[in-house]
Amino acid sequence: MIHGWLRTRRLAILVGALTGFVACAPLADFVERSGNKIADPPTPTSAIAQGVHDRMLVADLHADTLLWRRGLVYSNPDSQVDLARIVKGNLGLQVFTMATRVPAEGRCIHERNFDPAPLLALINGWPAPTWSSANARAVYQAEALRQAVKRSNDTPTLASPRGGEQQVHLTFIESLDDLGSWLRRRYRSETPDPHSIGVLLGAEGAHAFDDPDGPEFERLCQLGLRMVAPTHRFDNDYAGSSEGCIRGTLTEKGIRLINMAVKRRMIVDLAHASHPSYEAAIGLLGRARHPAVVSHSGLQGYLDRIDVKGGHRANSDDELIWLAQTGGVFGIGFWPAAVGVPSVDNVVGAILYAVEVLTRAQGAAPVKGGSHAITRASEHIALGSDWDGAVEVAIDPARLAAITERLLVHLEPDDVANVMGLNACRVIAQSLGAGDYTAARKFCGVAALRTAAQPEQAARPLKRPDSGE
Repeated sequence: MIHGWLRTRRLAILVGALTGFVACAPLADFVERSGNKIADPPTPTSAIAQGVHDRMLVADLHADTLLWRRGLVYSNPDSQVDLARIVKGNLGLQVFTMATRVPAEGRCIHERNFDPAPLLALINGWPAPTWSSANARAVYQAEALRQAVKRSNDTPTLASPRGGEQQVHLTFIESLDDLGSWLRRRYRSETPDPHSIGVLLGAEGAHAFDDPDGPEFERLCQLGLRMVAPTHRFDNDYAGSSEGCIRGTLTEKGIRLINMAVKRRMIVDLAHASHPSYEAAIGLLGRARHPAVVSHSGLQGYLDRIDVKGGHRANSDDELIWLAQTGGVFGIGFWPAAVGVPSVDNVVGAILYAVEVLTRAQGAAPVKGGSHAITRASEHIALGSDWDGAVEVAIDPARLAAITERLLVHLEPDDVANVMGLNACRVIAQSLGAGDYTAARKFCGVAALRTAAQPEQAARPLKRPDSGE
């Protein structure tokens, strides 16, 4: 998303002045700390709910951690995401996205508005090409994620700042085989590894490369790019943005991008798309029998219900239904523009609202080119936190069990398991290789995670905290 301090032109200019055009690590850390706040104070989770949560596949579709100087490290108090908190919260699967341009806000966001992203690259100490090129910033972030994965494999035992050691093993997911390998390592082997983390790479806006048939896009794909959003917070050569000044539809170049993503079996992210762009992309993806994803957003209907103005960032009920009818997944965000006051209650409220909307649409004939009639509402909702996006979020990864606990009050355990991670896994599997919705459900389903190596767990279904289990 990238809001917070990046929203103000004056502060961004001040940052530039203070750097003196040299890298400044303390300033970079201050900026990160100032932008990435956590709203909800920690509250205890019941032992029963924690136990249910720890048996789930938990996933999140959007974090901007790569944007910041320290990147993905074991512990980083200035951020919202680090490996220690990922492990503590049983977060198994995380999409890391590359934000490369963040023009300042006005009445609308134009690509010619002042862009502090180059200044951030400068004070981060990134190489000189990143100071002037969005593509160079994308390449740098992609390489940083690959290096983090390599470090975790070369030295999987990382020293904890508080003493002791913590096993962390990252798997870079670029194919269905990679996803299957990670699932087996974490859940299905004779000795399941709860410290094995699957990571994917996404691009927040196609302005990071010149053309879907060009060398810049090819280079990012070689570095592991597997999720692509046509646009970010401003209109570009590919599509209109929900916060842009024109907010038009997909361009010819954008249509080629969608078709190329389908051909390459990539995940297509419609977060930030204008309504005309969103509708056009849904049609293309539906006809191709390829799921659409909104990695992080809110729902205007829920914001209206709690009397919060969502601006242009939130999606309509119709857009949610269209996406589900492609077999896709909608990631509920954790920040104010997505859920109002950032709190666990409001995140859960937005999820339950989405379930309500999709339940009413169950069994209806697909529209807008969709190929999938909704059969179970909970199969099309996921978490899309926007961690480290220079926004205040409800909670960090360490406290994800709080969402599980409150969802279990309202939903069946298998529905909660869908929302907390199975849906994200399934849509990734479906996009990267399985293609078939039913096959992908089996690949990432609850039954697939219960193994003969753990017969007592396999035989015991998930149950509500009030069940006495």
